[in-house]
Amino acid sequence: MVFKTLRKIRRRITMFGSRRSRRNSHPDWDKIHRLLNQVAIRQDRAEKRQELADKRAEKRQELADKRAEKRYERADKRDEERYQRANKRMDRLEELMDRTAREQKERDLAWFAKQEALQAKADKERKAEQRRRAKQEALQAKADKERKAEQRRRAKQEAQQAKKRAKQEAQRAKERAKQEAQQAKERAKQQAAWEARQAKERAKQEARQAKERAKQEVQQAKERAKQEAVWEARQAKEHAKQEVQQDKERAKQEAAWEARQDKERAKQQAAWEARQAKEREEYQRRMAKREEKQARDREEDERRMAKVEKEQARQQAVWAAQRASDLAELKEIAKRIQKDVGGITNTFGNIAEEYFLQAWENCDPVCIGPIKFTQVLAKQTYRGHGREMECDLVLLNGTHIAITEVKLSLDSRDVHTFHTKLKEVLPLVLPAAYRHLRVVPVMACTLMTKQARQSVVDHGFALLRPYGQQARLEIKHLRTWPSVNTVPGP
Repeated sequence: MVFKTLRKIRRRITMFGSRRSRRNSHPDWDKIHRLLNQVAIRQDRAEKRQELADKRAEKRQELADKRAEKRYERADKRDEERYQRANKRMDRLEELMDRTAREQKERDLAWFAKQEALQAKADKERKAEQRRRAKQEALQAKADKERKAEQRRRAKQEAQQAKKRAKQEAQRAKERAKQEAQQAKERAKQQAAWEARQAKERAKQEARQAKERAKQEVQQAKERAKQEAVWEARQAKEHAKQEVQQDKERAKQEAAWEARQDKERAKQQAAWEARQAKEREEYQRRMAKREEKQARDREEDERRMAKVEKEQARQQAVWAAQRASDLAELKEIAKRIQKDVGGITNTFGNIAEEYFLQAWENCDPVCIGPIKFTQVLAKQTYRGHGREMECDLVLLNGTHIAITEVKLSLDSRDVHTFHTKLKEVLPLVLPAAYRHLRVVPVMACTLMTKQARQSVVDHGFALLRPYGQQARLEIKHLRTWPSVNTVPGP
Protein backbone atom coordinates (compact mmCIF):
# COMPACT_ATOMS: atom_id res chain seq x y z
CA MET A 1 0.00 0.00 0.00
CA VAL A 2 2.86 2.41 0.81
CA PHE A 3 4.54 1.83 -2.57
CA LYS A 4 1.23 2.33 -4.40
CA THR A 5 0.58 5.60 -2.53
CA LEU A 6 4.08 6.86 -3.41
CA ARG A 7 3.65 6.00 -7.09
CA LYS A 8 0.24 7.74 -7.20
CA ILE A 9 1.59 10.88 -5.48
CA ARG A 10 4.62 11.04 -7.80
CA ARG A 11 2.41 10.62 -10.85
CA ARG A 12 0.12 13.45 -9.72
CA ILE A 13 3.06 15.71 -8.93
CA THR A 14 4.60 14.95 -12.35
CA MET A 15 1.37 15.79 -14.18
CA PHE A 16 0.08 18.72 -12.07
CA GLY A 17 3.08 20.05 -10.09
CA SER A 18 3.94 23.77 -9.86
CA ARG A 19 7.28 25.58 -9.60
CA ARG A 20 5.90 27.84 -6.89
CA SER A 21 5.21 24.92 -4.49
CA ARG A 22 7.06 24.55 -1.25
CA ARG A 23 10.77 23.95 -1.69
CA ASN A 24 13.22 21.71 0.18
CA SER A 25 10.36 19.93 2.02
CA HIS A 26 11.74 16.49 1.14
CA PRO A 27 14.96 15.20 -0.50
CA ASP A 28 13.34 14.25 -3.90
CA TRP A 29 12.13 17.77 -4.62
CA ASP A 30 14.90 18.38 -7.22
CA LYS A 31 13.75 15.36 -9.22
CA ILE A 32 10.19 16.64 -9.00
CA HIS A 33 11.32 20.05 -10.31
CA ARG A 34 13.14 18.44 -13.24
CA LEU A 35 10.07 16.41 -14.14
CA LEU A 36 7.86 19.49 -13.86
CA ASN A 37 10.24 21.43 -16.13
CA GLN A 38 10.12 18.64 -18.70
CA VAL A 39 6.29 18.65 -18.58
CA ALA A 40 6.23 22.46 -19.01
CA ILE A 41 8.66 22.27 -21.98
CA ARG A 42 6.52 19.59 -23.62
CA GLN A 43 3.40 21.67 -23.02
CA ASP A 44 5.06 24.75 -24.60
CA ARG A 45 6.13 22.73 -27.61
CA ALA A 46 2.63 21.32 -27.98
CA GLU A 47 1.16 24.84 -27.79
CA LYS A 48 3.62 26.12 -30.43
CA ARG A 49 2.79 23.19 -32.71
CA GLN A 50 -0.90 23.93 -32.19
CA GLU A 51 -0.37 27.65 -33.03
CA LEU A 52 1.54 26.75 -36.21
CA ALA A 53 -1.17 24.31 -37.17
CA ASP A 54 -3.84 26.98 -36.55
CA LYS A 55 -1.94 29.50 -38.70
CA ARG A 56 -1.55 26.99 -41.51
CA ALA A 57 -5.24 26.14 -41.28
CA GLU A 58 -6.16 29.86 -41.45
CA LYS A 59 -3.93 30.39 -44.52
CA ARG A 60 -5.42 27.34 -46.20
CA GLN A 61 -8.93 28.61 -45.39
CA GLU A 62 -8.11 32.09 -46.84
CA LEU A 63 -6.72 30.57 -50.04
CA ALA A 64 -9.74 28.30 -50.30
CA ASP A 65 -12.08 31.29 -49.81
CA LYS A 66 -10.28 33.28 -52.55
CA ARG A 67 -10.41 30.36 -54.94
CA ALA A 68 -14.10 29.87 -54.14
CA GLU A 69 -14.85 33.57 -54.81
CA LYS A 70 -13.04 33.39 -58.16
CA ARG A 71 -14.92 30.24 -59.06
CA TYR A 72 -18.22 31.85 -58.11
CA GLU A 73 -17.42 34.96 -60.25
CA ARG A 74 -16.52 32.83 -63.27
CA ALA A 75 -19.65 30.77 -62.74
CA ASP A 76 -21.80 33.94 -62.61
CA LYS A 77 -20.28 35.22 -65.87
CA ARG A 78 -20.87 31.89 -67.55
CA ASP A 79 -24.46 31.86 -66.31
CA GLU A 80 -25.09 35.40 -67.67
CA GLU A 81 -23.65 34.52 -71.08
CA ARG A 82 -25.71 31.34 -71.21
CA TYR A 83 -28.83 33.30 -70.23
CA GLN A 84 -28.27 35.87 -73.03
CA ARG A 85 -27.67 33.15 -75.62
CA ALA A 86 -30.79 31.35 -74.44
CA ASN A 87 -32.87 34.57 -74.81
CA LYS A 88 -31.60 35.06 -78.38
CA ARG A 89 -32.47 31.48 -79.24
CA MET A 90 -35.94 31.93 -77.79
CA ASP A 91 -36.53 35.08 -79.92
CA ARG A 92 -35.48 33.27 -83.10
CA LEU A 93 -37.68 30.32 -82.21
CA GLU A 94 -40.68 32.61 -81.65
CA GLU A 95 -40.18 34.22 -85.08
CA LEU A 96 -39.90 30.84 -86.76
CA MET A 97 -43.01 29.62 -84.94
CA ASP A 98 -45.02 32.70 -86.07
CA ARG A 99 -43.92 32.26 -89.71
CA THR A 100 -44.66 28.54 -89.70
CA ALA A 101 -48.06 29.21 -88.07
CA ARG A 102 -49.06 31.66 -90.83
CA GLU A 103 -47.94 29.29 -93.59
CA GLN A 104 -49.73 26.38 -91.95
CA LYS A 105 -52.96 28.45 -91.70
CA GLU A 106 -52.86 29.28 -95.45
CA ARG A 107 -52.21 25.62 -96.34
CA ASP A 108 -55.10 24.54 -94.11
CA LEU A 109 -57.56 26.97 -95.81
CA ALA A 110 -56.60 25.76 -99.32
CA TRP A 111 -56.88 22.13 -98.24
CA PHE A 112 -60.33 22.72 -96.68
CA ALA A 113 -61.60 24.33 -99.98
CA LYS A 114 -60.37 21.38 -102.04
CA GLN A 115 -61.93 18.92 -99.60
CA GLU A 116 -65.33 20.68 -99.77
CA ALA A 117 -65.35 20.50 -103.62
CA LEU A 118 -64.39 16.87 -103.61
CA GLN A 119 -67.04 16.16 -100.94
CA ALA A 120 -69.78 17.77 -103.05
CA LYS A 121 -68.81 15.73 -106.12
CA ALA A 122 -68.73 12.56 -104.09
CA ASP A 123 -72.20 13.32 -102.66
CA LYS A 124 -73.65 13.58 -106.19
CA GLU A 125 -72.08 10.30 -107.28
CA ARG A 126 -73.27 8.59 -104.07
CA LYS A 127 -76.90 9.71 -104.62
CA ALA A 128 -76.86 8.41 -108.29
CA GLU A 129 -75.43 5.12 -107.09
CA GLN A 130 -78.13 4.86 -104.42
CA ARG A 131 -80.90 5.34 -107.02
CA ARG A 132 -79.35 2.65 -109.27
CA ARG A 133 -79.05 0.24 -106.35
CA ALA A 134 -82.75 0.86 -105.41
CA LYS A 135 -83.86 -0.16 -108.93
CA GLN A 136 -81.73 -3.30 -108.84
CA GLU A 137 -83.09 -4.21 -105.39
CA ALA A 138 -86.71 -3.89 -106.61
CA LEU A 139 -86.04 -6.21 -109.58
CA GLN A 140 -84.24 -8.64 -107.25
CA ALA A 141 -87.19 -8.68 -104.81
CA LYS A 142 -89.62 -9.55 -107.61
CA ALA A 143 -87.40 -12.40 -108.80
CA ASP A 144 -87.10 -13.67 -105.19
CA LYS A 145 -90.90 -13.83 -104.84
CA GLU A 146 -91.25 -15.91 -108.03
CA ARG A 147 -88.43 -18.25 -106.91
CA LYS A 148 -90.01 -18.77 -103.47
CA ALA A 149 -93.39 -19.65 -105.06
CA GLU A 150 -91.72 -22.26 -107.31
CA GLN A 151 -89.87 -23.70 -104.27
CA ARG A 152 -93.15 -24.09 -102.30
CA ARG A 153 -94.78 -25.93 -105.21
CA ARG A 154 -91.87 -28.36 -105.57
CA ALA A 155 -91.83 -28.98 -101.82
CA LYS A 156 -95.51 -30.03 -101.83
CA GLN A 157 -94.89 -32.51 -104.68
CA GLU A 158 -91.86 -34.01 -102.93
CA ALA A 159 -93.83 -34.41 -99.69
CA GLN A 160 -96.60 -36.36 -101.39
CA GLN A 161 -94.08 -38.69 -103.10
CA ALA A 162 -92.27 -39.25 -99.82
CA LYS A 163 -95.50 -40.30 -98.05
CA LYS A 164 -96.19 -42.90 -100.74
CA ARG A 165 -92.67 -44.34 -100.57
CA ALA A 166 -92.85 -44.52 -96.77
CA LYS A 167 -96.09 -46.53 -96.81
CA GLN A 168 -94.66 -49.03 -99.34
CA GLU A 169 -91.47 -49.50 -97.38
CA ALA A 170 -93.41 -50.07 -94.15
CA GLN A 171 -95.42 -52.87 -95.70
CA ARG A 172 -92.30 -54.56 -97.09
CA ALA A 173 -90.56 -54.32 -93.70
CA LYS A 174 -93.48 -56.02 -91.90
CA GLU A 175 -93.44 -58.95 -94.34
CA ARG A 176 -89.63 -59.41 -94.00
CA ALA A 177 -89.85 -59.30 -90.20
CA LYS A 178 -92.45 -62.06 -90.10
CA GLN A 179 -90.36 -64.34 -92.32
CA GLU A 180 -87.17 -63.76 -90.34
CA ALA A 181 -88.93 -64.47 -87.02
CA GLN A 182 -90.18 -67.88 -88.26
CA GLN A 183 -86.74 -68.86 -89.60
CA ALA A 184 -85.03 -67.82 -86.32
CA LYS A 185 -87.40 -69.98 -84.24
CA GLU A 186 -86.67 -73.08 -86.35
CA ARG A 187 -82.89 -72.54 -86.19
CA ALA A 188 -82.97 -72.03 -82.38
CA LYS A 189 -84.83 -75.33 -81.85
CA GLN A 190 -82.38 -77.32 -83.97
CA GLN A 191 -79.34 -75.76 -82.31
CA ALA A 192 -80.63 -76.43 -78.77
CA ALA A 193 -81.28 -80.14 -79.50
CA TRP A 194 -77.83 -80.66 -81.01
CA GLU A 195 -76.00 -78.91 -78.12
CA ALA A 196 -77.86 -81.01 -75.53
CA ARG A 197 -76.79 -84.27 -77.21
CA GLN A 198 -73.18 -83.13 -77.44
CA ALA A 199 -73.06 -82.10 -73.73
CA LYS A 200 -74.35 -85.53 -72.59
CA GLU A 201 -71.74 -87.39 -74.57
CA ARG A 202 -68.87 -85.16 -73.33
CA ALA A 203 -69.97 -85.60 -69.70
CA LYS A 204 -69.96 -89.38 -70.01
CA GLN A 205 -66.48 -89.47 -71.54
CA GLU A 206 -65.03 -87.14 -68.93
CA ALA A 207 -66.44 -89.24 -66.06
CA ARG A 208 -64.84 -92.41 -67.47
CA GLN A 209 -61.47 -90.71 -67.94
CA ALA A 210 -61.51 -89.24 -64.40
CA LYS A 211 -62.07 -92.69 -62.87
CA GLU A 212 -59.18 -94.19 -64.80
CA ARG A 213 -56.81 -91.35 -63.86
CA ALA A 214 -57.71 -91.65 -60.17
CA LYS A 215 -56.93 -95.38 -60.17
CA GLN A 216 -53.56 -94.85 -61.84
CA GLU A 217 -52.59 -92.08 -59.42
CA VAL A 218 -53.43 -94.23 -56.39
CA GLN A 219 -51.29 -97.12 -57.64
CA GLN A 220 -48.35 -94.78 -58.44
CA ALA A 221 -48.55 -93.18 -54.98
CA LYS A 222 -48.42 -96.59 -53.26
CA GLU A 223 -45.36 -97.65 -55.26
CA ARG A 224 -43.51 -94.38 -54.57
CA ALA A 225 -44.24 -94.61 -50.84
CA LYS A 226 -42.80 -98.17 -50.70
CA GLN A 227 -39.64 -97.13 -52.56
CA GLU A 228 -39.04 -94.06 -50.39
CA ALA A 229 -39.50 -96.05 -47.17
CA VAL A 230 -36.97 -98.68 -48.26
CA TRP A 231 -34.41 -96.02 -49.38
CA GLU A 232 -34.73 -94.00 -46.18
CA ALA A 233 -34.21 -97.11 -44.04
CA ARG A 234 -30.99 -98.01 -45.90
CA GLN A 235 -29.71 -94.42 -45.65
CA ALA A 236 -30.41 -94.25 -41.92
CA LYS A 237 -28.46 -97.49 -41.27
CA GLU A 238 -25.43 -96.30 -43.27
CA HIS A 239 -25.44 -92.85 -41.57
CA ALA A 240 -25.59 -94.43 -38.10
CA LYS A 241 -22.60 -96.67 -38.90
CA GLN A 242 -20.54 -93.70 -40.18
CA GLU A 243 -21.32 -91.59 -37.13
CA VAL A 244 -20.26 -94.36 -34.76
CA GLN A 245 -16.91 -94.76 -36.55
CA GLN A 246 -16.30 -90.98 -36.60
CA ASP A 247 -17.07 -90.69 -32.88
CA LYS A 248 -14.54 -93.41 -32.06
CA GLU A 249 -11.80 -91.73 -34.15
CA ARG A 250 -12.49 -88.28 -32.64
CA ALA A 251 -12.33 -89.69 -29.10
CA LYS A 252 -8.93 -91.29 -29.80
CA GLN A 253 -7.51 -88.08 -31.32
CA GLU A 254 -8.78 -85.90 -28.45
CA ALA A 255 -7.31 -88.21 -25.82
CA ALA A 256 -3.87 -88.16 -27.54
CA TRP A 257 -3.96 -84.33 -28.00
CA GLU A 258 -4.91 -83.74 -24.34
CA ALA A 259 -2.09 -85.98 -23.14
CA ARG A 260 0.45 -84.03 -25.24
CA GLN A 261 -0.93 -80.70 -24.04
CA ASP A 262 -0.75 -81.76 -20.38
CA LYS A 263 2.91 -82.77 -20.76
CA GLU A 264 3.85 -79.46 -22.48
CA ARG A 265 1.95 -77.39 -19.88
CA ALA A 266 3.70 -79.22 -17.03
CA LYS A 267 7.14 -78.55 -18.59
CA GLN A 268 6.35 -74.83 -19.20
CA GLN A 269 4.97 -74.37 -15.68
CA ALA A 270 8.08 -75.87 -14.12
CA ALA A 271 10.41 -73.68 -16.23
CA TRP A 272 8.37 -70.51 -15.50
CA GLU A 273 8.37 -71.20 -11.74
CA ALA A 274 12.14 -71.68 -11.79
CA ARG A 275 12.65 -68.37 -13.65
CA GLN A 276 10.29 -66.52 -11.30
CA ALA A 277 12.18 -67.82 -8.27
CA LYS A 278 15.52 -66.61 -9.68
CA GLU A 279 14.06 -63.20 -10.59
CA ARG A 280 12.55 -62.78 -7.10
CA GLU A 281 15.89 -63.52 -5.48
CA GLU A 282 17.70 -60.99 -7.72
CA TYR A 283 15.02 -58.34 -7.13
CA GLN A 284 15.22 -58.78 -3.37
CA ARG A 285 19.02 -58.35 -3.49
CA ARG A 286 18.71 -55.16 -5.63
CA MET A 287 16.00 -53.70 -3.37
CA ALA A 288 18.10 -54.32 -0.27
CA LYS A 289 21.05 -52.46 -1.84
CA ARG A 290 18.79 -49.58 -2.96
CA GLU A 291 17.23 -49.22 0.50
CA GLU A 292 20.67 -49.02 2.09
CA LYS A 293 21.76 -46.33 -0.38
CA GLN A 294 18.50 -44.34 0.12
CA ALA A 295 18.95 -44.47 3.89
CA ARG A 296 22.48 -43.01 3.55
CA ASP A 297 21.21 -40.30 1.13
CA ARG A 298 18.35 -39.34 3.48
CA GLU A 299 20.74 -38.91 6.37
CA GLU A 300 23.01 -36.66 4.27
CA ASP A 301 19.99 -34.63 3.01
CA GLU A 302 18.69 -34.15 6.54
CA ARG A 303 22.06 -32.84 7.67
CA ARG A 304 22.25 -30.41 4.68
CA MET A 305 18.60 -29.25 5.16
CA ALA A 306 19.26 -28.56 8.85
CA LYS A 307 22.20 -26.33 7.89
CA VAL A 308 20.13 -24.56 5.18
CA GLU A 309 17.20 -23.97 7.54
CA LYS A 310 19.51 -22.43 10.15
CA GLU A 311 20.99 -20.11 7.49
CA GLN A 312 17.53 -19.18 6.17
CA ALA A 313 16.25 -18.41 9.65
CA ARG A 314 19.22 -16.11 10.21
CA GLN A 315 18.71 -14.39 6.85
CA GLN A 316 14.96 -13.97 7.45
CA ALA A 317 15.63 -12.36 10.81
CA VAL A 318 18.07 -9.92 9.16
CA TRP A 319 15.61 -9.19 6.30
CA ALA A 320 12.71 -8.68 8.71
CA ALA A 321 14.74 -6.13 10.66
CA GLN A 322 15.73 -4.35 7.43
CA ARG A 323 12.12 -4.35 6.11
CA ALA A 324 10.83 -2.96 9.42
CA SER A 325 13.35 -0.09 9.31
CA ASP A 326 12.65 0.56 5.58
CA LEU A 327 8.87 0.58 6.12
CA ALA A 328 9.22 3.03 9.02
CA GLU A 329 11.34 5.35 6.85
CA LEU A 330 8.93 5.01 3.90
CA LYS A 331 5.95 5.81 6.12
CA GLU A 332 7.65 8.95 7.37
CA ILE A 333 8.56 9.99 3.80
CA ALA A 334 5.01 9.25 2.61
CA LYS A 335 3.55 11.40 5.41
CA ARG A 336 5.84 14.30 4.51
CA ILE A 337 5.09 14.00 0.78
CA GLN A 338 1.37 13.70 1.47
CA LYS A 339 1.45 16.92 3.48
CA ASP A 340 3.36 18.69 0.69
CA VAL A 341 1.27 17.33 -2.17
CA GLY A 342 -2.13 17.66 -0.49
CA GLY A 343 -2.19 21.39 -1.01
CA ILE A 344 -1.01 20.98 -4.64
CA THR A 345 -3.71 18.46 -5.57
CA ASN A 346 -6.43 20.52 -3.90
CA THR A 347 -5.22 23.61 -5.77
CA PHE A 348 -5.23 21.82 -9.11
CA GLY A 349 -8.67 20.37 -8.38
CA ASN A 350 -10.02 23.88 -7.85
CA ILE A 351 -8.25 25.02 -11.04
CA ALA A 352 -9.90 22.17 -13.03
CA GLU A 353 -13.34 23.03 -11.63
CA GLU A 354 -12.82 26.72 -12.46
CA TYR A 355 -11.65 25.77 -16.00
CA PHE A 356 -14.72 23.65 -16.75
CA LEU A 357 -17.02 26.29 -15.20
CA GLN A 358 -15.54 28.93 -17.53
CA ALA A 359 -15.86 26.50 -20.44
CA TRP A 360 -19.60 26.04 -19.72
CA GLU A 361 -20.12 29.79 -19.28
CA ASN A 362 -18.30 30.58 -22.56
CA CYS A 363 -20.69 28.34 -24.50
CA ASP A 364 -23.68 30.13 -26.01
CA PRO A 365 -25.98 28.29 -25.74
CA VAL A 366 -24.94 25.60 -23.24
CA CYS A 367 -25.94 22.29 -24.87
CA ILE A 368 -25.51 18.60 -24.07
CA GLY A 369 -26.59 16.91 -27.27
CA PRO A 370 -30.04 18.28 -28.18
CA ILE A 371 -30.67 19.59 -24.62
CA LYS A 372 -30.14 23.35 -24.02
CA PHE A 373 -29.46 24.72 -20.50
CA THR A 374 -30.05 28.26 -19.27
CA GLN A 375 -28.30 28.29 -15.87
CA VAL A 376 -24.81 27.14 -14.69
CA LEU A 377 -24.10 26.68 -10.92
CA ALA A 378 -20.81 25.75 -9.20
CA LYS A 379 -20.13 23.98 -5.90
CA GLN A 380 -23.67 22.99 -4.99
CA THR A 381 -24.16 20.98 -1.79
CA TYR A 382 -27.46 19.15 -1.18
CA ARG A 383 -28.44 17.69 2.23
CA GLY A 384 -31.34 15.59 3.40
CA HIS A 385 -32.25 12.45 5.38
CA GLY A 386 -28.91 12.58 7.17
CA ARG A 387 -26.92 12.40 3.89
CA GLU A 388 -24.91 14.98 1.98
CA MET A 389 -23.80 15.22 -1.69
CA GLU A 390 -21.48 17.85 -3.19
CA CYS A 391 -21.92 18.57 -6.92
CA ASP A 392 -18.99 20.32 -8.65
CA LEU A 393 -21.08 21.83 -11.49
CA VAL A 394 -24.86 21.86 -12.04
CA LEU A 395 -26.72 22.87 -15.24
CA LEU A 396 -30.44 23.70 -15.13
CA ASN A 397 -33.39 24.38 -17.43
CA GLY A 398 -37.11 23.86 -17.09
CA THR A 399 -37.00 20.12 -17.89
CA HIS A 400 -33.47 18.79 -17.10
CA ILE A 401 -30.76 18.98 -14.45
CA ALA A 402 -27.17 18.05 -15.47
CA ILE A 403 -24.87 17.03 -12.59
CA THR A 404 -21.14 17.29 -13.50
CA GLU A 405 -18.42 15.42 -11.57
CA VAL A 406 -14.90 16.97 -12.10
CA LYS A 407 -11.75 14.80 -11.77
CA LEU A 408 -8.09 15.52 -12.54
CA SER A 409 -7.28 11.91 -13.53
CA LEU A 410 -10.33 9.73 -14.12
CA ASP A 411 -10.38 6.01 -13.29
CA SER A 412 -13.12 3.42 -13.78
CA ARG A 413 -13.59 3.31 -9.99
CA ASP A 414 -14.42 7.05 -10.02
CA VAL A 415 -17.12 6.40 -12.63
CA HIS A 416 -18.60 3.60 -10.53
CA THR A 417 -18.50 5.81 -7.40
CA PHE A 418 -20.31 8.64 -9.23
CA HIS A 419 -22.98 6.21 -10.46
CA THR A 420 -23.44 4.91 -6.90
CA LYS A 421 -23.90 8.48 -5.60
CA LEU A 422 -26.53 9.20 -8.25
CA LYS A 423 -28.34 5.98 -7.43
CA GLU A 424 -28.21 5.97 -3.63
CA VAL A 425 -27.54 9.52 -2.36
CA LEU A 426 -29.12 11.86 -4.94
CA PRO A 427 -32.73 10.60 -4.42
CA LEU A 428 -32.40 11.47 -0.71
CA VAL A 429 -30.80 14.92 -0.93
CA LEU A 430 -32.18 16.48 -4.13
CA PRO A 431 -34.50 19.45 -3.34
CA ALA A 432 -38.21 19.08 -4.05
CA ALA A 433 -38.06 21.86 -6.65
CA TYR A 434 -35.79 19.69 -8.86
CA ARG A 435 -37.46 16.29 -8.42
CA HIS A 436 -39.62 16.65 -11.53
CA LEU A 437 -36.55 17.24 -13.78
CA ARG A 438 -34.79 14.59 -15.89
CA VAL A 439 -31.25 13.84 -14.67
CA VAL A 440 -28.30 14.13 -17.14
CA PRO A 441 -24.97 12.73 -15.76
CA VAL A 442 -21.67 14.33 -16.97
CA MET A 443 -18.03 13.38 -16.17
CA ALA A 444 -15.33 16.09 -16.63
CA CYS A 445 -11.59 15.24 -16.48
CA THR A 446 -8.17 16.25 -17.81
CA LEU A 447 -6.64 12.75 -17.96
CA MET A 448 -8.23 9.32 -18.13
CA THR A 449 -7.52 5.67 -18.87
CA LYS A 450 -9.02 3.48 -21.59
CA GLN A 451 -10.95 1.52 -18.95
CA ALA A 452 -12.40 4.77 -17.59
CA ARG A 453 -13.52 5.88 -21.09
CA GLN A 454 -15.21 2.51 -21.69
CA SER A 455 -16.87 2.67 -18.25
CA VAL A 456 -18.24 6.16 -19.06
CA VAL A 457 -19.70 4.83 -22.34
CA ASP A 458 -21.17 1.76 -20.60
CA HIS A 459 -22.88 3.88 -17.91
CA GLY A 460 -24.28 6.27 -20.54
CA PHE A 461 -22.60 9.42 -19.16
CA ALA A 462 -21.55 12.48 -21.18
CA LEU A 463 -17.76 13.14 -21.14
CA LEU A 464 -16.23 16.67 -20.97
CA ARG A 465 -12.54 17.02 -21.94
CA PRO A 466 -10.27 20.15 -22.19
CA TYR A 467 -9.57 21.38 -25.74
CA GLY A 468 -7.51 24.59 -25.84
CA GLN A 469 -9.41 27.47 -24.19
CA GLN A 470 -12.68 25.60 -24.60
CA ALA A 471 -13.97 22.17 -23.59
CA ARG A 472 -15.03 19.38 -25.93
CA LEU A 473 -18.08 17.25 -25.14
CA GLU A 474 -18.07 13.56 -26.15
CA ILE A 475 -21.39 11.71 -26.23
CA LYS A 476 -21.82 8.13 -27.48
CA HIS A 477 -24.74 6.60 -25.58
CA LEU A 478 -26.24 9.34 -23.36
CA ARG A 479 -28.84 8.10 -20.89
CA THR A 480 -31.30 10.32 -19.04
CA TRP A 481 -33.99 9.21 -16.63
CA PRO A 482 -37.25 10.90 -15.64
CA SER A 483 -36.79 10.92 -11.86
CA VAL A 484 -34.07 10.44 -9.27
CA ASN A 485 -35.72 7.23 -8.06
CA THR A 486 -35.07 5.29 -11.29
CA VAL A 487 -31.33 5.49 -12.01
CA PRO A 488 -30.50 2.83 -14.66
CA GLY A 489 -27.59 0.43 -14.24
CA PRO A 490 -24.56 0.21 -16.55
